[in-house]
Amino acid sequence: AREQSGACNGWSIWNRASNGALVRAGRRKGGCVRSKCDWGGRYRSTNPVGRGCSSTVAGDVSDSSDAKRMVEATIESYGRIDVALNSAGIISDFAVPSDATFDVRRVLEINLRGTYLICWLAIQQMRESGGGSIVNISSINGVVGAPIGLGSGFDPYVPSKGGVVQLTKNLAIQFGRDNIRVNCICPGHVNTSLIRSITTNPQIRERLEERYPLGRFAEPEEVAYAALFLASNESSFVTGAPLLVDGGYTAL
Repeated sequence: AREQSGACNGWSIWNRASNGALVRAGRRKGGCVRSKCDWGGRYRSTNPVGRGCSSTVAGDVSDSSDAKRMVEATIESYGRIDVALNSAGIISDFAVPSDATFDVRRVLEINLRGTYLICWLAIQQMRESGGGSIVNISSINGVVGAPIGLGSGFDPYVPSKGGVVQLTKNLAIQFGRDNIRVNCICPGHVNTSLIRSITTNPQIRERLEERYPLGRFAEPEEVAYAALFLASNESSFVTGAPLLVDGGYTAL
């Protein structure tokens, strides 16, 4: 398996976009990553961005002790959690995993269990402070069974992202009376380094882009501003919703 836009270069592009959107809107935001990649190991840094600041805590979201440490570091830095955004994730290298047991477990642990852990820990803090907003990143894979088409084979990424959609709905129902909103975004293909790396063949990329009514992939910022809407009070009556940011892909 390998990282999706949840880590390394692809993730950092998405995170910078979402981070910047939240900070420009007057929020402070902490972030975490699944793997060490170019971050130089496990560390924490704080950098000013726009009107606020952005801090990073490296760790494994599927590890309960790491997840707890990330949340505690955020509380230590900012005193509370207003918004939690879960975007870490991996994809499988093969449609039919070479080691099905290992690949399925790893993908589910990071994509679904990791999202659950951060949600649960953030919710405990939000209940104490009077509420908050959680935004989970699912995928078009969370709402359609085979986004590439018939014959694309089994991929554990699909049920993992479908689980994120149902987790979002369940938490929204459970904690709505605590003034905690939980929503998720279901993006289509986003123009990150990972997507570019798997679409180096112009014919493959063109074939994928043709499936979008808008005729192109999303830019990271376009997904980030959808996250900003769900994170902000502008969406105060929206909860339990899977927001499709897919250029019309699933409308076909």
